[in-house]
Amino acid sequence: MLAFPINYIKMLKEKKICDEVLKYQLVNYHVLLVFSCLWVRSTEDAQRKGWLKVARITMARTDWRRRRGD
Repeated sequence: MLAFPINYIKMLKEKKICDEVLKYQLVNYHVLLVFSCLWVRSTEDAQRKGWLKVARITMARTDWRRRRGD
């Protein structure tokens, strides 16, 4: 399991992530990350747009593990 990004923890404390998004944590961290990125993209906070890059890197790592058969 990857560590949560600092911005995610910050948004949790500010309660800027809705309960529906948080429910994804119980299912799949990668799904949560991508879903959160889509939500963050709709905000005007340019600093949080770094989430999109994190999601791409995370999904790439997931695909790499799948190809290796891990």
